[in-house]
Amino acid sequence: MAAMHSWSRDLTSGESTRLPVSADQLGFVIRAELVDRESAGAGQNVRVAVHANTGEEMQRFVLSAERPFVEPGSVPGLHEEFSLDREADSATHAVVRLHGFHITQPPDMNSSDELDMSSLGDEELVQMEYVPEGRFLGGPVPWFAAAGCTAGCMRVAAVEDREEADSKQILVLYRYTTFSASSEGVVARGRTRAHLLRFIATGDHTARSLAWAGSSLVRLIYPSHFSEQLQELWSSLASQVSVLPRAARVEVFVDVGILRRSDCTPERVDRMRTALEHMAEEPWPGRFTGMEMHLPVPMRCGHDKDEAPIDDTDAGERPAKRRKVFAAGEDCPICLQQLKGDDLAAWPGCGKPHVFHGACLERVHVENKTCPMCRHKLYIEPKL
Repeated sequence: MAAMHSWSRDLTSGESTRLPVSADQLGFVIRAELVDRESAGAGQNVRVAVHANTGEEMQRFVLSAERPFVEPGSVPGLHEEFSLDREADSATHAVVRLHGFHITQPPDMNSSDELDMSSLGDEELVQMEYVPEGRFLGGPVPWFAAAGCTAGCMRVAAVEDREEADSKQILVLYRYTTFSASSEGVVARGRTRAHLLRFIATGDHTARSLAWAGSSLVRLIYPSHFSEQLQELWSSLASQVSVLPRAARVEVFVDVGILRRSDCTPERVDRMRTALEHMAEEPWPGRFTGMEMHLPVPMRCGHDKDEAPIDDTDAGERPAKRRKVFAAGEDCPICLQQLKGDDLAAWPGCGKPHVFHGACLERVHVENKTCPMCRHKLYIEPKL
């Protein structure tokens, strides 16, 4: 059975990067997108090419503010080291993000095969079943919500932390399908797009953990025209979930339907519910690393180093494992209001802890993935 490992790379004007491919692997580049469509400027094209180790151009992506992402119908399999090369252009502030994956080839897979992205759901590669490790919360029926022209089902499974590890994981398996009106109500059209994202959390899961993870999806996977509605949808679904603080691993399964604006009525949005509940029972991709990033670190505000930790134990729960912050009197760099209360967080990995209000960081996640103070990235570079 083939093993898949996903990756993403950001390129600025004139930048290049190389990706190695081992002897038993195939590499694929499946999507290119502008991180911020407005940064390209009106009428400005941004070009990125994929070159084989021999220098032969294998793919070319042309993006603009009017066409912020490209997903080719079929992509060539690359069996040697290849490069991603962005041409120098005047859109110096525009960042192009390329997505792809490497697979370990089964013995019968031809290295010259092309991957048909128009029917990717029929490939054995994405039909490998992902088996949840945890216990589903709230019973077998998924939570449901709707927002605008979107509707979705969410199921959450939790694996209890037996070793009380400091590092926790939130695994988000998110797939969405577009729908249109039909004589029977609504019908799915096109292929389902599936994404797997792993978020690394420090300490116990807090009410903000799912909110932080959800706000990150806006720039990572949401279609730009529906990003606000999908963000509202995630908030509605996540508000119904109470994550166990002791959970070492939380698995979030989300199936979303997007109805064309011209077909959108409350009755048709509600009709998507039955189709989505059936989709929620379909298998997920397995052994798929996907995008991976750290979540902010929950913090507390203290007056001095000798102050005892504040006990925030709820009934039946142990105190949350949070680091102390000795920052009494300091202001949040985003809203410029005083840092106080329990909803505080630090950007992970900064040389000096940069602390913000949790709600402020949630808004920042919607726009970008770098610390507002030092530009430290949240991304974990995948190991190929």
